[in-house]
Amino acid sequence: MNKRGIPKDSGFTLIEVVVAVAILAFAIFSTWRVISSSVSSITRQEKQVKALHIGQACLGRLEGEDFSKVIPENFVATSSGLINYKLNESEILNKDQIVDKNGDGVVDKKDFEVYVYRNGTINPAQEGWSFDPDNLEIQNISVTAGDEVYINYAYYSLVDEGGTIPSSDGEGIKRGTIKLITDPGNLSSITVEELSSASPIYPVNYSSDTCELSFASSDETKSVWIYYLPERTTADTNGDGYQDPTDDSIVGVVQGSFWDIGSGSTTTAVTNTKRVSVTEFWKQEEEIRKVELKTFIQR
Repeated sequence: MNKRGIPKDSGFTLIEVVVAVAILAFAIFSTWRVISSSVSSITRQEKQVKALHIGQACLGRLEGEDFSKVIPENFVATSSGLINYKLNESEILNKDQIVDKNGDGVVDKKDFEVYVYRNGTINPAQEGWSFDPDNLEIQNISVTAGDEVYINYAYYSLVDEGGTIPSSDGEGIKRGTIKLITDPGNLSSITVEELSSASPIYPVNYSSDTCELSFASSDETKSVWIYYLPERTTADTNGDGYQDPTDDSIVGVVQGSFWDIGSGSTTTAVTNTKRVSVTEFWKQEEEIRKVELKTFIQR
């Protein structure tokens, strides 16, 4: 009751309303931050798991490769004079895979190191050699019969995937569609072969938004092998010397060196062991994150 005997209103005062709204807003904001952080963490972990899977598959493929073809590539000259050497065709399909190591915007001989190992001494190859990007050849290397030559560079690795084209919808799988693990950018970047015959199969559509590769109904039930080069930007925002992945791609870089087991370090000598690393990069918001895997390969 007030002094005049009139009952007070039982509603909230303005201050009480403002305090209640502030508490509610704080609670909503805190909940949103927790949800946002959880979603971001799940997305980051998903990309990291994918990157690990791609990197492990690449290392497994390299461990089954001929020692001389594993980067750095090496061979013994069988004759004297000027010779040409073609880069590993099972790993390098075109010049777009070669890393522009010196950052001049062009893939050329400056992105390679060519050494000649002769009578226990290793020296850089004479300056007359060149790189032919169309044929993926190191050309005009001056050698003497018996020289061991090694060629070092870095390259963006292909992604290899296998699967069976589904013939019916079920368990979240679309009929005639295979979802790729990362983004190759467009249909022209993707090569598909039937597993049993190695015959080419031609997908009818690719969606970069969903990473879904669609096939004709006549190709359903076929087991296929899919390989492609993940999409990259032309930028290098973090200055690591490699082109950045896009928002939806995971980009792998392969590089290696000869390894001296005695000293436990890399060497410019040609040894029986190579240390090879595969680094997978992905974009997380504005940051470029990575995971690196290493292996030793012996002849």
